[in-house]
Amino acid sequence: MTKLPSEIYECCKQWKSLCLTTPINELREKIDFSITRNDKTLQGYVRAAENDSKEMFFIICLGNDGQSLINSRKMEKYNLTRREIDIVHLVSTGMTNPEMAKKLFISTRTIQNHLRSIFAKVGVHNRTSLISTLAKE
Repeated sequence: MTKLPSEIYECCKQWKSLCLTTPINELREKIDFSITRNDKTLQGYVRAAENDSKEMFFIICLGNDGQSLINSRKMEKYNLTRREIDIVHLVSTGMTNPEMAKKLFISTRTIQNHLRSIFAKVGVHNRTSLISTLAKE
């Protein structure tokens, strides 16, 4: 398991403090970060969301909006379908299941089914591990 840089934890703390005064569904923005270490820069953003039980979780996206972090050649070895590849790219931009469903004109249940299939093929259990496994080197 890879430990996240402390700057990303700080973004999550900022979100928690924002959510003490404003409901998550009213906070549509994201908190951007840029981390430079050993002459390499890691950019991305953190968004907060709630699950059906109203528990807060964070979506951590690496890269800039619209920039794919995924290595397409790595996906070839996992035998992903075209639709699964589309979903992997949308996951890498930080989209939620409802956002992906709206963009692809399919149901959130279909998104969930595709994600289960993708996770099984790639051998991961969550979005973070998926993106980490398929990320560009």
